[in-house]
Amino acid sequence: MFSFSHLLIHLVKPISLGFYKGFSYTKAKTLNFLFISGMMVLIFSCSENINNEMESVQSSQVAYAYPIDNIVLDGDISDWPEKTMEYAIEHSHGDKPRDEKDFTPSFKVGYNKQQHSLYFAVMVADESHIINDKWPSPLTEQDGHQLLLDENHAENGSGAIIYQIAEQGINPIISLGSWDPNLDKVDPAKLKMAMKRYDSETVYEYQIKLDEETKNQKSFGLDYLIFDQDGDGHKNFSLKMWGETMWKQRTAGRLGTLVLADKALGTLQGQLEWQDSTISHFPEKVRITSLLETSLWMDVPVDSLGMYSVKLPADRYKVSLTNSLFREGESVYMLNREKSGITCKVKENRVTQSQPLQLSKAPPPMSFPEKGLLYNFDSDKKAQVDQFIEDYRHYYKIPGVSLALIKKGKVVYHNTYGQMNSYTNEAVSKNTLFEAASLTKPVFGFTVCRLAEKGIIDLDKPLYQYLRFPDIEHDERHKLITARYVLSHQTGFPNWPTRQKDGTFDLKFTPGTSYGYSGEGFEYLKRVVVHITGKKIHEILKEEVLIPLKMDNTHFEKSKHLLESVSHGHLDGLPKKVEVSEEPSMAGGMYTEALDFTNFILALSKRKGLQPKTYSDFFKIQTVISDDENDLKEYFGLGIYHELSSNGRAFGHDGNNGDFQCQFMMYEDLEMGYVIFTNSNTGGNLAYEALGKFLILGEY
Repeated sequence: MFSFSHLLIHLVKPISLGFYKGFSYTKAKTLNFLFISGMMVLIFSCSENINNEMESVQSSQVAYAYPIDNIVLDGDISDWPEKTMEYAIEHSHGDKPRDEKDFTPSFKVGYNKQQHSLYFAVMVADESHIINDKWPSPLTEQDGHQLLLDENHAENGSGAIIYQIAEQGINPIISLGSWDPNLDKVDPAKLKMAMKRYDSETVYEYQIKLDEETKNQKSFGLDYLIFDQDGDGHKNFSLKMWGETMWKQRTAGRLGTLVLADKALGTLQGQLEWQDSTISHFPEKVRITSLLETSLWMDVPVDSLGMYSVKLPADRYKVSLTNSLFREGESVYMLNREKSGITCKVKENRVTQSQPLQLSKAPPPMSFPEKGLLYNFDSDKKAQVDQFIEDYRHYYKIPGVSLALIKKGKVVYHNTYGQMNSYTNEAVSKNTLFEAASLTKPVFGFTVCRLAEKGIIDLDKPLYQYLRFPDIEHDERHKLITARYVLSHQTGFPNWPTRQKDGTFDLKFTPGTSYGYSGEGFEYLKRVVVHITGKKIHEILKEEVLIPLKMDNTHFEKSKHLLESVSHGHLDGLPKKVEVSEEPSMAGGMYTEALDFTNFILALSKRKGLQPKTYSDFFKIQTVISDDENDLKEYFGLGIYHELSSNGRAFGHDGNNGDFQCQFMMYEDLEMGYVIFTNSNTGGNLAYEALGKFLILGEY
């Protein structure tokens, strides 16, 4: 039985993955859950290695639509040409079907040039067909499917209209607020459908009239989600998708490819070769683009030996890199593009072997100084900072950045760079908001300390005495968990635990005995704070942090202003839809920008907002992360990361929500610091490494 009760933990967006300085973001695990509304189901990813998920932006599925005519929309597909290709929809989620008769979907597709229309036939083998009296209704409560179609199919990422289709009819879902403004212009009435139920098969047949601006379009983004609800006593809910990749309608480029083919297909094969023979792995995909019909393009998977193969209509093509970024372990590099494109001719019913696509790494744009730029910072250095950010922003394909520099107790420079949306090219302004990810945690830690000063919460009182947490009550050790252990990451919780079917999860160690970074702990403590105060969490934060520290452009509550001001996140340069949770997470639900956040950094630096005794506890070594005998020693206080090194004492925190990465560091002994927000899954390469070397640490 596929249980939703423990998966619907946080709606709309995964909460912060929980990253901090010294923690490798390749080790994180994303949440796995379904968001179910009355109209749609969104699938979120689960991956032990976030970089693998972020790398797989484009689905590898390809379908070919040949000319078709004289089709009658009646649910009877006997008038379709016999040789029309049939494509299996077989990537399963939810409950496993009992057998092929229980749930086996597939589809066919063709196009009519005179009508400028696509025709689809979806066949679902299913012994039981469940419908809901209410329509539209969730497809988790009945049989039906979703068609996702990206008509624009732009290489820099475009959005998909979603058609929800069931026996009762069609419910188009236009993704309002998408990164793609073209979706606001889509006419939802352009799809016509007929459906017929046979003995143990349901057939949906429909026509989609394409827009005039796509008249010469040769490829489209396409995907299917097929839903099966069994009501025969088994009560199974199953979901199958055509493309394997998740996050389909929220993230650009996650669909498969539909190719309009009026010629016979040929096969193109090729391989990638490194100029440096010591490199043993390859980029995951290459891009194939027609030289005659540039709207015909697709991304094709590359295997572990650097080989690729794809069927294409006869034509001349260019083979190039899908993405100029290359990941090697925890590092990300830019690839040289000078020799990254080759051309070849594909012939009908022939196999064409292309010449190798040569790869080489491009060196970083600039070297680091021996001594950081902030040591002798003046107005003349501002141009150097701008040049550094722009060079590294382009190198790592980071669309947007917000930056502020601190020296001797004040902000000495603030600037913003790039785009808040790489598709629309809307610029980042000084008011543009970014997801702050785990930079939320020290703000929440500060809040809890203020509540402790007022006697509202006791940092050392077991949390279960305030509020039960049924998911861990099977383990008596949960009674040891306190607010102090949460804020210093000593709860024994995983970062984000995988729950059993009954919603429970296991502790990794006895609370208070070890270090284990956990966003789950912060969510438990948030519920406790809300319970004992009787207030909403955003009200508490406003009273305890935002107003006292004059953080006027930092937000936790969903609002019109927030939705209009927040940047889009990006995965490898492609935008994601903006989605703000109704209930902010204390592990990563803050929205802010660099200049406003410096109010918090400077308050901590000047010891404002808390009593001296509380500040002593806040910065006290509560737990040890690492103790390098040579130099760096890392610790956690009460929600705040701090370190000791040859550069003296420093405090700060990293943040990584996947499509947003950020960091702040304040070197107290040097009286220097910075905060940077980026709207990209590659922003950490600038935020966590390069910026610190450039500004403070120097080359080492």
